[in-house]
Amino acid sequence: LIVLTNTKDLPEAGRSNLAGEEARRTGFDIKEVAYLFNLLSQQAQVPLTFASPRGGECTIDPLSMKASEQDEEVKKFMRNKEALEMIKQTQKLEEIKPERYQAIIFPGGPGCLFDLPHNQKINQLVQQIWEHNQGYVCTIGHGIAALVNVKQSHQQEYLLKGKKVTCNTIEEEKDMQLDKALP
Repeated sequence: LIVLTNTKDLPEAGRSNLAGEEARRTGFDIKEVAYLFNLLSQQAQVPLTFASPRGGECTIDPLSMKASEQDEEVKKFMRNKEALEMIKQTQKLEEIKPERYQAIIFPGGPGCLFDLPHNQKINQLVQQIWEHNQGYVCTIGHGIAALVNVKQSHQQEYLLKGKKVTCNTIEEEKDMQLDKALP
């Protein structure tokens, strides 16, 4: 199960110094999704489901697309009609049956910081896949935001408590001129 963000616009108050479309658009990181899809679906033949909080179309963060224009894996993904259709028609998180999955993956992109951290269905999905299915919970970059409020069902302690995790740094956000736009 790959969970994408539905956030496509940064809040007005936090927009960075970028001009035009890039100043307000966000979404998921294309490189992170392209590599996942190409490796898991195309090479390993793992059946994938794309989901998002509201379902439907998820947008590609334009900065990630611009930075990945020459990446062969991204080009391959962008030519794959099945892949593009999957990100245009994601399932609603509420429709997902977690008992069917052995892994849940949260690719990053700045949009993740807005609609994933406080989503209660994510908490239920992670609990089921991690605790009951003995599955995997994976995040990439900003995708870690999806786990900040997830609690373990048996102890009601935060899943991340006492664990070392990786994520984007403030310096990286400043380099991308996103530090004022993100929570």
